Amino acid sequence: MGWILFARCFYLFPICLSRLDCGGANKPVHVNIRRRQTRLKPRDLSLLLAIGFTVVFGVRNAPSASQRNGAGTGASSAAAPVFAITKPNPAPQVARPPVLPPALFSQSPDQLQIARLTPTVEIWRAGARSPQVPRRRTRLTETAYVTGDLPVMIRLQFDPASAGKVVTVSASTGVILEPAETALRIRPTGECVVTVRLDDAFSKGHLTFSCQGLQTSLPLQRTSAGVVASHEIQQGR
Repeated sequence: MGWILFARCFYLFPICLSRLDCGGANKPVHVNIRRRQTRLKPRDLSLLLAIGFTVVFGVRNAPSASQRNGAGTGASSAAAPVFAITKPNPAPQVARPPVLPPALFSQSPDQLQIARLTPTVEIWRAGARSPQVPRRRTRLTETAYVTGDLPVMIRLQFDPASAGKVVTVSASTGVILEPAETALRIRPTGECVVTVRLDDAFSKGHLTFSCQGLQTSLPLQRTSAGVVASHEIQQGR
């Protein structure tokens, strides 16, 4: 808009000067602009030029809309209040339950059942005065010794309260059952007996006895008669 006014003023200025009568400072001047009769005075011309320059340079130096918006945004953001962020409340402390002393039992029913179904193992050879009684290590006993291919009698002594229960026997390769019985029944005295021998082609083997899920493994190994007699003296009753 300012440039349009300036162009009009620049166009009218030479026309006004050409028709201006220096003899009369206030004599009216007639200018034909776009078929319209306009009467201008020299003071009106000066005022019109001043307005044109003011509009043109005022528009050029005026701040843009984006600058005004930016200034307003900065002022509003600067004036925006800052809210403090509060920390979340910690979880409440829950007291631990008191530690109760362990219950003291002389012997639980499960332990009694295990003791009744855990046999004492004895190994008897022909002509021996006392048996070998290998010590037990959990379900595995110490090694029992045999000589040559001579048969030995293995006696399992259970608690008499286990009478009538079935004992299953399983032998490794090289261990021969005589007779080949794999199921024994506990006698009223709490004992059951099985005869085995070690095959000539094997120097060692093992037997496994199972009664109601509880197992007892007995390793067997061939050795000299003197070693067997020494174990019978040390372990015999």
